[in-house]
Parts: sequence; structure tokens; C-alpha cells
Amino acid sequence: MSRISKAVSVFICMVISQHIGATGPSGVDAQLTPDAIISHARLDLLADEPYRHPVHPDPVEGESYLELRKWDLVFTGPLPGHRSNINNIIPGRYDHTIAYVGKDASGYAYFVELTQSSLANSEPIKLFSPGKDFGEDRHPSGDRFWSDFSNEYRWAKTFRDEIRVQVLAQDKALTAQVMQDLHDDLLYEIPARYPENPLADRRVILVDDGPVGGATCTDYWTYLFEQQANVCFYGVRMTGEELFDYVLNDPEGQKAYVPDEVNPLPFRLNGRDLLNMGFRVEEDEPHHFRCGGEPESGMVLADLLIDNPYLIDPPEVVAPLDARHLIDTIEYHHAGLDRYLLTNETEAAMIDTGSAGNGWVRTGFAFKAWSKPGGNAVAASRFYVASTKSHFLTADRGERDHLRSLNPSAPSDPEAWALEGISFYTLAPQDGSCPSETTAVHRLFDGSSATGPRHRYTIRQDIIDTMTRQGWKHEGVAMCTPNL
Repeated sequence: MSRISKAVSVFICMVISQHIGATGPSGVDAQLTPDAIISHARLDLLADEPYRHPVHPDPVEGESYLELRKWDLVFTGPLPGHRSNINNIIPGRYDHTIAYVGKDASGYAYFVELTQSSLANSEPIKLFSPGKDFGEDRHPSGDRFWSDFSNEYRWAKTFRDEIRVQVLAQDKALTAQVMQDLHDDLLYEIPARYPENPLADRRVILVDDGPVGGATCTDYWTYLFEQQANVCFYGVRMTGEELFDYVLNDPEGQKAYVPDEVNPLPFRLNGRDLLNMGFRVEEDEPHHFRCGGEPESGMVLADLLIDNPYLIDPPEVVAPLDARHLIDTIEYHHAGLDRYLLTNETEAAMIDTGSAGNGWVRTGFAFKAWSKPGGNAVAASRFYVASTKSHFLTADRGERDHLRSLNPSAPSDPEAWALEGISFYTLAPQDGSCPSETTAVHRLFDGSSATGPRHRYTIRQDIIDTMTRQGWKHEGVAMCTPNL
């Protein structure tokens, strides 16, 4: 959208918004399509309704859901072993902050964020929608979270009730400011300023000037709530001295290097090199809070904001079991290894193209499971021993945690059971049996093989009978599959 078109949209938005009553938008406004809400940045048409937001705690527990309210904050960061923040230069587990700003009349949820895919080109603030509750029914725009990746950890925080009352009292002011910033294309600002002549001026200045010249994804929200709702987040800034210590002494900080796009020198520098060359980290002018005027220096960090006492965990909610997420589990057999493998449709498609090596053939046996959690479905976790190429699948939390406890510090040990992740979601048996309207999935085990332990999972009694006659042990009911 051009600047002129956007200016016209701002004018129209201001005129229309004058007719929006305290109880909600007028009939004409309420008919705006979801795409139009984004293109015209119409936050004023969004209702303060709860959104059941998918989060990814870790590869062990799988996906869960939090109930968000308007103005709740969502934090993301890389999972251990999957560094994805900018060159490790942002300290802490979380490196990004976005805010939930309400639902439209169709039930689509909307968020606002400041992002940066390239440090060479500043990008503007953005309104987007991931879809409806539980991540279902994607928004027509097709937008996704900036950090909507399998290697990202995502969590959310809601305001304490007494602070939320304070925030909602200024809901119109907050909404108007964010709408204005969206129409003005407020830019992302790198939180550190480098000198034009690095040989003469060896300062790296941490920038903390609010929305002047742009803002980072996290300090935007601290300033917004402070200026518009008198909510001051103390203790969310990292000082220059603390950043210096992070780069020199923290194992993650020691990996940090100056992003190429903003490197003032023609060769790669890590943070320690920069400091050893005589560069020093300085804070910008101290920030003086509107609430009391106290000063605080440094760079606003998502990893500090998430622990602020004004914020608490939102309630966790359970998604309903959804037939749209039912999938076939696929069984393979490898004649050379004499091993069985049970997996989901996504991995099966890769195995069929040879990603697991030659020799894996579908047996034709399958049963139903879910690709996403819901109701009382639990994660089926798969383990692997590299030395024997053996797999083990369990829906029992006790078994899972026991195996993990045997190999807590050396997940790559070729002789140990290593957690590969969640294969699918299924129903757990109760007292060794399955509830009505489900079918028992039995586990068979052979520990006599010279090549290592073998497991197989089946719902068929004839397979159980045949394999037990061959010396396999029937270990009982491992999980339950829905009858369809």
C-alpha cells in the first residue's frame, strides 16, 4: 500500500471510528472481511475475546494451549540445540515478543509484532492472524507467526488481574496508538548503534529511546503500556556491563558475533574480538519512567520481561479431539535388519523417498491416531538406539521419563536410548485395558535377537499369536486407537 493510499486509509479509519460505540463496531464496519481488517489495520473492530493459543513447550511434552486475553504477550525463543536468534547476540531463552489484540466477528485472532528478517533493511510493524482457536482454520491472508517453526519455543503471559483492570481502562488509547503506528509503518530498530568511523570511535551504544526512530519487538510493548496505561515494567533492561559479561563469560554469549549487515569492519567479528579490540559497550541516555520518574539504563530484553511480576501464566486449556487431525500410523519392516518401525504419515512420505535408507517396506498394517493433541489424547514418544538401530514407542509417561533418566547428559550416545520426539497422539490404556469405542494396540518384544531388541505394535490377534509362537513376548496393551 502506498503512503498516499495509507494516508487515505488513516483518514477513513479516523472518520469511521468516531461512529464506533462503546459496545462495539457499527454494522457496516463489522462486515469488513478478515483481509480488509489487516490491510486497513482495523484493531478497533476486534473484540476482547479469549483465544486458545498453541504453544510448543518442548519436544517431550508436545503442543499445548494457553487461553489468551486482549493485550497478553507471547514470547518466543529457540529450543536448545536450535539457535535461531540473531547470531546469539540476544541474551536469554526468549528473543521475540508479540501481543494478542483480539478477535474479529469471524473468530480469527490477531497479533501485532515488530520483526526483522534482514538487519540490512528495516521492516515495519505488522498486524497478522494465525487463524482461529487451537491454530485451526488459517486466516485467508495465509500469514504465519514470525516464529512459527518447529524449533521455536513459545510461551505467553497475561497481566495480573489488578494490572489488567488498569490496562483495559485505557484500551481505546492503546488501540489508537497501535493503529497509528501501523498506519505510520513504525520501523524495527536495531537495539545497538555502531559508530560510522570504528577506528576513531570504538563505542557500541545500546539504544533505548522508545519509538523514536523505530523500536525493537520487545521495548515497543514496554513503552506502549507505560505511556498509554501507566504500567511501568521495571527491571527489564540489560546494562552495558551485563552485556559485556555475557559476551565474555556466558557460553552462549561467547558464540555471539556481530551480524554481517551491521558489522562496521570488513571481516567477521565475534563479540569477544570486538571487546578485545578496545570497543566498549555504553548505554544510551537512561530511561526515566513515567510512573515515578525512576531511571533505568540498558537494552530491553524479552527474557527479562517474561519474568516481570506484573505478568503471570495464562490458564492452560485442552483442545477438543478433532476428527480432522486423525491420521493413519504406518508400519514398516526392514528385512535386512529384521526391524519394525511405526510412524506417522509425514515421516512415512519421507521414508518412501529413501530418507531413512533403502530396505524399509510398508507392511500394509495401520491404525488411527491424531497428529495434534486434544481431549485426553497423549503423546506417543519414540526412542532410538543408534548402535542396534532399534526403535521403541511409548504413550506411558513413566516409561518415557525412565528412559530419559538413563541418558540425561549424552543423548548422542550410540548405546543409549535417545528420544527422537513425538510420533503422534493416542489414547492411553487404563489399568491395562482400553475404553469402549476404542481398540487395544498391543506391544510385542523380542530380546533374543543377536542384533539387539525389537518391538512391534499391532491391533491384530493373529499377528500376536504368530509372533508369540516365534518367541516374541506379548507385553500387553501399549495404547488405544479409536474405532471408526
